[in-house]
Amino acid sequence: MKDKDQKKLEIAKKQYKKLANRPLAKERKKAVGTSSIYLFVVVAVILIALAIFLKQR
Repeated sequence: MKDKDQKKLEIAKKQYKKLANRPLAKERKKAVGTSSIYLFVVVAVILIALAIFLKQR
């Protein structure tokens, strides 16, 4: 029984590695990274604009 489980685990690991090494997965990671940076920049700009706006009042 344990041998079967071990084999299944090995196969699952190999399949996961194949999936992780697919270009699509890398592109998705890159897209997530750039979108989070973009979101951060937008939030920073809004905060700066808000600070300037409140100072002028």
